[in-house]
Amino acid sequence: LLRLQLQAAFMDGVPASRVGLQPGSPLLSSIRHCSVELARNSEVLHTIQSAAQGVLKSGWMMLLPTVSERAAALSQLLHFGDALMDDDSLPGGHQFMIDLFVGSLMADRGLESALVAAIAHEEEPSAA
Repeated sequence: LLRLQLQAAFMDGVPASRVGLQPGSPLLSSIRHCSVELARNSEVLHTIQSAAQGVLKSGWMMLLPTVSERAAALSQLLHFGDALMDDDSLPGGHQFMIDLFVGSLMADRGLESALVAAIAHEEEPSAA
């Protein structure tokens, strides 16, 4: 149901703030947290994981509206994924999340700008 609501709001051009999903709101934080946890957790029922992944596919523009939020979530997921990797494979939920975040960052050129900023930061002389 949530997936349909997010998809309908997006398709009809309804701003996230109009449906109570303002940046920093408790509702947005709660929905985002629950959806991400259920989508990546391989220990929940497959049907629940699939439904949560559908919510994120349909609603990432509202649930993670800024490039910085998506980049931070991807960075955290990659860092967490390093600890999980035992034979160069990630659980399906983690791979889904990585694919979703990378795809969403590429959709609005956020990945490109994040990489350019990271490279520029690395090239800055360190103040020691």
